[in-house]
Amino acid sequence: MTAGRVAPEAPVDWGRWAGWLAGRRVLVTGASRGIGRALAEASARAGADVALFATSVAKLEPVAAELAAHGGRVSCHAADAADPAAFAAAIAAAETEFGGIDVLVNNAGSAVRGEVLALDLAAFHRLLAINVVACAATAQAVVPGMIARRWGRVVNVSSVYARVPCRNLNAYAISKAALEMLTRGMALEWAGTGVTANAIGPAQVLTDLSRPSWDDPARRAQVIAQIPQGRWATTDELVGPFMLLASDASAMTTGQTLFVDGGRLLL
Repeated sequence: MTAGRVAPEAPVDWGRWAGWLAGRRVLVTGASRGIGRALAEASARAGADVALFATSVAKLEPVAAELAAHGGRVSCHAADAADPAAFAAAIAAAETEFGGIDVLVNNAGSAVRGEVLALDLAAFHRLLAINVVACAATAQAVVPGMIARRWGRVVNVSSVYARVPCRNLNAYAISKAALEMLTRGMALEWAGTGVTANAIGPAQVLTDLSRPSWDDPARRAQVIAQIPQGRWATTDELVGPFMLLASDASAMTTGQTLFVDGGRLLL
């Protein structure tokens, strides 16, 4: 196990999700790579129109070209989640362009390493702005329209570290714990409106951002030792949980964090 593996038990059966989001308009932040790109692709394959957000349009253009092959509308938008007010304005512009947003995926995120006593507080403020405040700002931009239409899904991308501290990564853990409470608060406030708010909480997922940890044998072994299933996840393994939370299937599910962690939180 310590050598490491990431292969899922079975590849994604895309045909299973065909039509699950047909006619829906999905907005994904942090969509240029990793988890955000995977969830944007899943949305397009499931029949949705997709608005992509990242810090630059150039980063999104290759993603948009791939998603357009699935037949829906795809748009690219540049905005920095570290400036929640400007971010929300860009989100609102995308909503106008699409005539509304049905599914909001708050995936844009950042991490700051360092022990609490040595944290750069300016960097900590920026982290909270991206990982927490921006998620509230995006909701303010699009959820009123969801409520008016009596249907909407907000899916926040959290982490197992919302529940367990992590030495040298506690600033990130704090932000994800705050995001989890924000998710629950959203769910309570919107209960009965047709809008749900939930989160996905993965353990380590192999992406280009996590690649340095994967490439470090000691760190890779340490992570695998904490996961009962004995491996890292792939972005494909978030597709099923996402489809549940983004579709009609989750009408009675709100305020929940669905952990995709290989049993990490059992230990």
